[in-house]
Amino acid sequence: MSNGHPVHFANFICHVGDAELADVLREIVIPAFETKSARAFRDVRYLLHQVVVTNLPMPEGSDAPAIIGRLIKDMVVRSEQQFDPTTGQLLKAKQQMHTSPSSMFVLLLDSHKLIYCHETPNAPGLDAFKSTISSFLSHARENLIREFYDDARAIDDGREAIDTALLYKFSPKAMGESETVDGLRKPTLKLLRALVPHPSLEVVPLSNDESLREFVKRFKVLDHASVRLLRRNSEIDNDEFFEQVRNKGDDAGAEVSTITYKNKSGLTKNHVISQLESALTGNAEVQLSGKDEANVRIRGTNEEFKAVAKLNDVPPSIKSAANVLLGLFNEYVRKGLVKISKAQHSDGHVALIRSVVASHARGNADGDTNT
Repeated sequence: MSNGHPVHFANFICHVGDAELADVLREIVIPAFETKSARAFRDVRYLLHQVVVTNLPMPEGSDAPAIIGRLIKDMVVRSEQQFDPTTGQLLKAKQQMHTSPSSMFVLLLDSHKLIYCHETPNAPGLDAFKSTISSFLSHARENLIREFYDDARAIDDGREAIDTALLYKFSPKAMGESETVDGLRKPTLKLLRALVPHPSLEVVPLSNDESLREFVKRFKVLDHASVRLLRRNSEIDNDEFFEQVRNKGDDAGAEVSTITYKNKSGLTKNHVISQLESALTGNAEVQLSGKDEANVRIRGTNEEFKAVAKLNDVPPSIKSAANVLLGLFNEYVRKGLVKISKAQHSDGHVALIRSVVASHARGNADGDTNT
């Protein structure tokens, strides 16, 4: 790929009701990534390839549990006409070509950070990755509900067959009601679908202070700035103000908290930058709006000022490439070129992630392949 392979970094925020990624890693997340299904429409199919659940070595000697693989955009490109420069005529030319550009991903399960590398021109981007994984998470959730349903009907008392501890993680409030527990003796699909909510997924690009400052320089007048605080992973906000806003929102039962600054005459850009720098860790959606020197309105989000690295060569082996990408990510974090929040996993979640990955890694012991 000319000028190197673009590498993007993002925060992968996944919940199923009250359950976090670690809670549903075995039952929903890994099955979603290991699916053989495709997300298809018209002449395009998105599918995952060479997915491996593994441990990647870290410089300090520890391991990083991860899901690695490729997202392929399998499609047919069609041509209806072509311009002939010799005759100067536009000629009918019905042709088609099958092409399959790809991107490689490394999802770090301890920190929920995503490393995403475009392997080819026209590779599927982060939006395609999010849409595809969201679709597969929904399928995995439905499969789990069907499994609960079938297990409950295999014996007389459904409570002995269904993993009620997992259902408590999904919907603790509903599971605290006696009628719900009674209903699990012979649960309906409607009840189970209410107890296992649809998975939510946010894939938010990571940025740095410099990329934000460079983008803000484009504004002659910055008249609108907002920060939408997302439901985060087990992390601590880098800014005490954002932490307080989250806490107040939680106390009020809010699902979303948004901070907005507006001034038609223009906000003080340096102060806006200072306020927003702590919102670049992937736990918030930032929106900026205003006018440039030509008085043309411009808008920007995390996507416009995301951090992008370049990788000259991507090894053909999926595991070797994942190790290279992890090294690049660690370097960018160390140099402050991407900002991340401090993870705050419980000991139980850490142990759960490592146990699930270890069981899969044993099965993949001979899976390092060049295909």
